[in-house]
Amino acid sequence: MPTILSMILAFVVIVSGYIRMACLSILAAKQSRTIRNVFFRSIFNKDLVYFDKHKTGELNLVLTENINKIQEGMSGKFGSAIEMIVTALSCFIIGKTKYLI
Repeated sequence: MPTILSMILAFVVIVSGYIRMACLSILAAKQSRTIRNVFFRSIFNKDLVYFDKHKTGELNLVLTENINKIQEGMSGKFGSAIEMIVTALSCFIIGKTKYLI
């Protein structure tokens, strides 16, 4: 009986992990698209002197690097942090219930 429960729990963990990563990846993609749109609109409001001070590809490079860092942080690292917090809480709860029983 415990092996069946372990298999069910493993299946639930795999499915919930996939759903978590899919949702966070979608969230990160939407957020990065919003940031790109805001940046693109703000570039149009700049004076021409601003473009004379910066090189042609400099703004593109900085934007791409920073957006990629934000996207990686929101999808992968944030998801891992949530997973570790939930794992620690569940281990604490299981430990307390085993101790009380």
